[in-house]
Amino acid sequence: MYVTARNRNIIQHFRFELVVIFISVLLIGFTACSDGNQAKSKAAAPGPPPTVPKPVSAVVKLLSGPHENGQHVDLNDAAVEEVSKTQNLIWVGPGGDQQIIVVYGKNAIPLSRSGKEQKLYRGSVVTISGTVKKAPDALQAQREWHLNKDQAALLEKIGFYVDATSIVPQGV
Repeated sequence: MYVTARNRNIIQHFRFELVVIFISVLLIGFTACSDGNQAKSKAAAPGPPPTVPKPVSAVVKLLSGPHENGQHVDLNDAAVEEVSKTQNLIWVGPGGDQQIIVVYGKNAIPLSRSGKEQKLYRGSVVTISGTVKKAPDALQAQREWHLNKDQAALLEKIGFYVDATSIVPQGV
């Protein structure tokens, strides 16, 4: 069979149209298939999507596990919940009654990796090394650390605090 230049152009154009149609059919089929799967998965799992569990914080582990007066602790990636304006103390933990009070002296002032004093804020993430100490009773904690009644009651309920030897803010 003899193919002319005109016939060759018609054949190439026809092949191009076939490729476009083929790709369109694939895309339409893929979209219809994925929409069907989404409808099935939505019907099979009503309610909110499952959440990925967060790792248990070092604070929660210390609160739930055994601890002794004088025990050394390292609290990595501890979230600062509250910073005292009048004393060198912070509350760390996820919040509510899952918080620990951390008291620090002049030797444990929060320092950045470069050695500069670093101010802490609610939401700061810190690594703390220190020692577990028996908590004072609520009235003594209110007097010495200027805690409000709720904070003093929580401290008394927890029964201990951490006397920090070092506090290192993360990402600084």
